[in-house]
Amino acid sequence: MSEPVEQVRLDEQRRIVRRAKAQGRRWFLRGALMLAVAFWCFRLGGSLYITVGAAMTLLGVLSFQMGRSLRRSAAEAEQKLALMEPQR
Repeated sequence: MSEPVEQVRLDEQRRIVRRAKAQGRRWFLRGALMLAVAFWCFRLGGSLYITVGAAMTLLGVLSFQMGRSLRRSAAEAEQKLALMEPQR
């Protein structure tokens, strides 16, 4: 009786893991874009552009860290789900 309920819960967890992986990928892309803008600002020079470049560098690095953290937690959750699947 509880097997279909467990299967539904596992499917929901798999969907959450896929979503977390996709969000991690998006954070990586945002970080790359921010670092590209920072590089462009540093190349232009000037006090305003250097300030914007420094801020974008910081935000880019934080975005990479966020993406890495999301991807790592999704991988750990995926491993736990593999252990929770019923053996057939």
